[in-house]
Amino acid sequence: MKKAYQEELNRELSKTRSLQQGPDGLQKQHQLDMEALKQELQVLSERYSQKCLEIGALTQQAEEREHTLRRCQQEGQELLRHNQELHSHLSEEIDRLRSFIASQGTGNSCGRSSERSSCELEVLLRVKENELQYLKKEVQCLRDELQVMHKDKRFTGKYQDAYVELNHIKTRSEREIEQLKEHLRLAMAALQEKEAVRNSLAE
Repeated sequence: MKKAYQEELNRELSKTRSLQQGPDGLQKQHQLDMEALKQELQVLSERYSQKCLEIGALTQQAEEREHTLRRCQQEGQELLRHNQELHSHLSEEIDRLRSFIASQGTGNSCGRSSERSSCELEVLLRVKENELQYLKKEVQCLRDELQVMHKDKRFTGKYQDAYVELNHIKTRSEREIEQLKEHLRLAMAALQEKEAVRNSLAE
């Protein structure tokens, strides 16, 4: 502020001296003023151009973040839908296991091997029930984060981390469900084989 005032004061003093020196001095002062104005205009033009570049870069970054956010939200919605389907499928598998274990418990003539199979299935059932509860919590967390992201877009990075983590959970759960199906298939096959042997002996 003080510097600008001093520069303006110097210009006024120069104009006063030029007036005292006559037309030639006035013309010279006018030329000096024009040069000074040109320099100021050049500086302002450069600053304006720089600001335009900065604004352009910021706008591009904002558009890229917006695009990333929309893509992540779409992927998150798809992941939510898939996890809900996985949750439903896992619940069905658990119900089947419960029914199978209940049927094993009602028949006392299945033998020690059948009891062992039932115990193993009970353990698997408890494990899967725990995983189901964990999956429910993860799905709810993802849903909550999606709601927060609609209000505040600063959580894009955090959401992407959650998306990657839940994608791992989804892959692991799918793999373990396939393993559980295989265990259930083998147990059912063993039970059917025992029933066939018992029926043949009864005949």
